[in-house]
Amino acid sequence: MKIIDFTIKIPRYKNFTEITILGDIHKGNKYFDKEEFSLYYDGSEGHKGFKDDPNMYVITTGDLMETALKDSPGVQDQSEWIEDQFIWVREKLKPITQEGRLIAVIEGNHEHRATRNWIRTTRLLAHDLDVPYCAGYLLLNIHLIKNEKIREYKIALHH
Repeated sequence: MKIIDFTIKIPRYKNFTEITILGDIHKGNKYFDKEEFSLYYDGSEGHKGFKDDPNMYVITTGDLMETALKDSPGVQDQSEWIEDQFIWVREKLKPITQEGRLIAVIEGNHEHRATRNWIRTTRLLAHDLDVPYCAGYLLLNIHLIKNEKIREYKIALHH
């Protein structure tokens, strides 16, 4: 289990902040729904996506990539190279990371299968983005600060 602390300062003009979970999108699977992901990421009319909402923080909970190996179940559903899946996910998370809104990345079972070939794609992703990485259970201590008042929350996460 990994334990991390994360502090969020809520702006004076806001009464709340949001933390969203991103997981099981399976980029690289032929059934990956690009339009559905775009609604969540870019938003739609009247709704900000998490990419552009400065008050929304993100935790990824695994299976962002399909990561099917030649001997994996479901390999026939993989539609692109693992490297291309990795690059796409990294580029989508980069703007959120640069704003300090990506809290952590957790490895899923699909990414974990790559460890049979001695590679941890989620760990590489966390390293590239300079955010905490967790291969199992994550205990997140959130410290919310608003007008010098602090509220603390604990969130337990796993794929």
